[in-house]
Amino acid sequence: MLAARNEDSYYDHQVDSLAEDLLQLAESLRIGTHVSLSLGFLPLEELVEQVAAADVAIFPYLNYDKQNVYAASGAARIAIGCGVPVVTSSTPLFHDLVGVCAQGSTVEELADKVKSLLSCKKASLERQSKFVKSSSWEAVADAFSRYISQSDAPRNF
Repeated sequence: MLAARNEDSYYDHQVDSLAEDLLQLAESLRIGTHVSLSLGFLPLEELVEQVAAADVAIFPYLNYDKQNVYAASGAARIAIGCGVPVVTSSTPLFHDLVGVCAQGSTVEELADKVKSLLSCKKASLERQSKFVKSSSWEAVADAFSRYISQSDAPRNF
């Protein structure tokens, strides 16, 4: 779990409380040695290093029906880029990852997806690898170049 923090904010207290609860839960489930929580800002190099060391990355975001969210999770895309199998919630934040990574709408569905990935990562990693290749700067530039060359629009650059 990675969480950004601001000094002395209400949210810091909530994050600290949640972290403590999660660590206690991990210990009670006897998986504490397999759980790592990193609170605070991490330089990109350190973030990539920690994410790349994971067996699976889970992004259990809530869907908030009262507000349209036009955003994406950069962390999920970092994990995909690191070649780590990813499980996300079925929320608009991950609409572009449908079919790319495992997704679930409930805690039970997410847990089932994690179990499946831990037993067989190959298919998921192949889908994610295709996504990475199709989303590279080179692939996007090639797509735009083809579009422009096929367009009848005037080219007044």
